[in-house]
Amino acid sequence: MKQFPLVRLRRTNEHIMAAVFFVLVMYQIPFWVGKPTYILNFLTVLAVGLLIDTILNLLRYKRLVCSVSASVTVGVILALFPAIPVWGGIAGTAAALILGKHFFGGTGKNILNPAIIGVLLLGLLFQNEGGLFPANYALIPAMLLSLAFIGIRPYASIGMMFGMLLSMVVNDTLSIANIISSGVVFWGCIIVTDPVTVSYRPFIGALGGFAAGFAPIFIEGHFSARTMAILVLGLNIISFLADRFIAVKGFSKKRFARIAKPYSEIISDNAHMPLDMKHTGIQKINMEHMKITSQDILRKICDNEVVGLGGAAFPTHEKYSRLWLVMKKRSFL
Repeated sequence: MKQFPLVRLRRTNEHIMAAVFFVLVMYQIPFWVGKPTYILNFLTVLAVGLLIDTILNLLRYKRLVCSVSASVTVGVILALFPAIPVWGGIAGTAAALILGKHFFGGTGKNILNPAIIGVLLLGLLFQNEGGLFPANYALIPAMLLSLAFIGIRPYASIGMMFGMLLSMVVNDTLSIANIISSGVVFWGCIIVTDPVTVSYRPFIGALGGFAAGFAPIFIEGHFSARTMAILVLGLNIISFLADRFIAVKGFSKKRFARIAKPYSEIISDNAHMPLDMKHTGIQKINMEHMKITSQDILRKICDNEVVGLGGAAFPTHEKYSRLWLVMKKRSFL
């Protein structure tokens, strides 16, 4: 695996995930206040989760990489299932990291939200012990901080929260206590804002988020971690298929970057070359490069396993493949 110092921004993926983890810890506080032993359970599962992710990263990359995504996975699982035994938390975390993340190839390559894989497993094992938060006003600070993540996937986020609230209105259960206990903000701002597994497209994001938020109360009569997990994973699959195969702005495929100018245009005319360079291998190499397309460049980046230096080994070819999607003006493509 090769590393290159790509553009480093102040807000990297790792910084955002660290902020998410901090908010997830705040969701645990009401449980910890009532039963401090939950803190030890959380730290134990977190340590095991980091160890699992570290070992799998070493096997894959042959070096240590940032495991903050594993911390977020543990935070999501134990925010929804704080009272389960330690072995349950470890089992859910292991399933999430192995089946949801590394099975697909590691960070950024997964099509399913890893944490929700673990949530689904625990929802099946502990049907009566998770999925709802206490109607405790101590959760309001965590909910307010969660709102900061809406901008990552705004359409899916707003769609899901609107769907959950509307279902409460239809069933005449809308109240502040139910908004807190059902986790409207948690699901809408923490879960469906994952940019890797949820489509950026306004229509698919909004409609999919709304359906995932509106349907559970009609399927089971209440919100549960199990049903929410199934619907979120369904949204992940729909997002993957839509972003992979549905055309955008006239282009037939999604994951192919567009380079503004052909490589040949930036090669100097040989008339301006020094005489000692006109018949050297340099000119021959340049002539060969003139035939390289944007897809050839992406393929080389992928084949050589180039990754960013943010710490999580996010594949560079994935970054460039998705870059043009967020550009609003076609002139920049």
